[in-house]
Amino acid sequence: DKRMLANMTIPEVVDAHIQWKLKLQDFVDGKAGSEIDPGTFSSPNASTTGKWTTLHAAENLSEFNAFFTLRAKMEQCHHLAGEIVEKINQGDRSGAKAIMDDRFLKTSHELVYSLVELQKQLEPEE
Repeated sequence: DKRMLANMTIPEVVDAHIQWKLKLQDFVDGKAGSEIDPGTFSSPNASTTGKWTTLHAAENLSEFNAFFTLRAKMEQCHHLAGEIVEKINQGDRSGAKAIMDDRFLKTSHELVYSLVELQKQLEPEE
């Protein structure tokens, strides 16, 4: 698992985040079962992007400014995802959609942007 994370490219990390976000969207849309443990989404170690950030990037990329933005946005995404799952489990699907469509998507876009910025910082200047 750690070797796989170390070998991931930033575009693969972006794709992993998108896939995780789509699973959450399926749950919000009622396409993924009736109840999920909020920890499935709220824990940073529950996603490939979260694991990559905490295990690989923290050890190897923490000297880059974009890493700190990435880590903060990843933690926010997971916190919001936990809120979304709790709302659905409490029967408040419209409240979950409101969080998903506003704060979560904004934070998710910022997370992806921070990965793009990290990629730029990793590329040698010509």
